[in-house]
Formats: sequence, C-alpha cells, structure tokens
Amino acid sequence: MISERSVRSVKRLLAMAMIASMVASMAPQPVFAQPGKPSGQTADAEGKTPLQKAAEAWELGLLPDAAKLYQQALDAGDLYPADVVIAYARMGTALAAQKKDSDALSAFRTASILDPAFKLPPEAGAKAKKLYDQAAKDAQARGGKLSMTTEVPESLEANAGFKVVAKLPEEYAILIDKVRIEVKDPLSKNVVHKESQPATGVVTFTVPGKAAVPGVQLQVRVDALDAHANRWVSQESRIKVARDPNADKAAAPMVSDEDEKPKPKKKSFFATP
Repeated sequence: MISERSVRSVKRLLAMAMIASMVASMAPQPVFAQPGKPSGQTADAEGKTPLQKAAEAWELGLLPDAAKLYQQALDAGDLYPADVVIAYARMGTALAAQKKDSDALSAFRTASILDPAFKLPPEAGAKAKKLYDQAAKDAQARGGKLSMTTEVPESLEANAGFKVVAKLPEEYAILIDKVRIEVKDPLSKNVVHKESQPATGVVTFTVPGKAAVPGVQLQVRVDALDAHANRWVSQESRIKVARDPNADKAAAPMVSDEDEKPKPKKKSFFATP
C-alpha cells in the first residue's frame, strides 16, 4: 500500500516538472535585437539585475516572489519590448495562481496588447489560461496590437536638419508616457541626438543639422515608453547622409599654373638630333 508521504512526494515531483515545462515554454523570443543588458537595470551586490533575479525566482517555481521581482524589474525601467511581454505574462500567471484575478487580468492585457501572438502554455493552469484568453479578447476589442509608424527621410545632404514623425493609434496613445528618438553615428558609435516628448497620436521631432554627420548611414530609433522608460514598441531606420562637398574640395591637392603647362619631352640617348 502506498503511503501518504509517498503520494505527496510524487505530487511534488509532478508539480516541479510542470513548472519546468512551463518555464521552457515561456522562454523569451528574440523579437527585437537586444545587445547587452538593459541600461536601466542596476545590478545588486551579487551582480544581478532585478530582471535576472525575477527570472531565477520563476525558474525555481517561487511564483509569489517572481511576481514581486518582475514588478521591481519593470519599475527599474529600460527593458526591451520582448522582456516587457515576458514580465507581464509571467506576472499574470503568478498572480492567477495566488487568486489575484483582477491584477492577473491587468497584466495579461498588457502582454496581449504588446504581442497578440504570444501564447500562454497550457501548463500555466486552466485559471491562468482562462484569464489570458479573456485579456486577449479585451485587447483585440480595443484595437489589437500596439503599433507605431514612423516617417523618416531615406537620405540627407550633409549637415542638414530633418524631421521624424511618429504616429500612435489614439486608443493606445494614452497608455504611453513618452516617445523618444535616438540618432546614432554607427562609425563612432556616438549618440548625436536624443530627446523625448509627451506621447500623443502624432509626435514630430526636429533633428538639428549637426546630427547629419557627412558620409555615414545614421541609425534612427524611435521608442514608445511607459512611465519607467520601458520600451513598449520600437522602430529603427537608417538615413544615408551625403558626403560634404566642401570637405572634398579642401582635401583635393592644389594645382599651380606651372603644373598645368605641358612639359617638354626628354630626348633619349638614341633619339635623332
């Protein structure tokens, strides 16, 4: 006869296996390029950022701790879009497990708005799945995926100012705190222009001419940010900047009148006198 203690051990092992499967199914996908650590995440004495600590708690199945740590990671700010989706989806799952349905639904709605294609794995549990499906329907009724379009010139004259226009759906613009532009010179890796404006349906940036570095392809990134500077959506473009003609003239060698005169041909030793 199987003892009650053995039954509890088997249930514990099954629960751990289910959590491991759920973690694997919800691994972040490389939707956006994410070089290095998010700059806004400050590491603690152990060298771990809030996002890393939240992921560790999740992997250990410590769902209440994971929910708090993911909230701390979001509060720390400057997360990439894919990380924001994962944070809200995992928070929702953990909150649903704690029977905090309203908070779970709110987290799931955010995840659904940012990435409607994201699927909650069945291992998350029937309750979490039901709440997530409801959140996805709510997001679809509101307008579906949060999107942003940008109008960026394809080419520029050297040292010429230019405008960049970012457009957000009116129904989602109220969820965004600011829209930020960053213009970078890829050769020097220097940020030549950066500014933020309050989010509205249409945001226009006027970039000064000094940002149009001659002869390079400028990298232009526009981010829709929440109140903690987490990127909810990003758009990247490149602008080809012409070479500076004045610089080319200055670099050309000077030619004198003497240089332009035809020089007499030298006679060889065997030439006819």
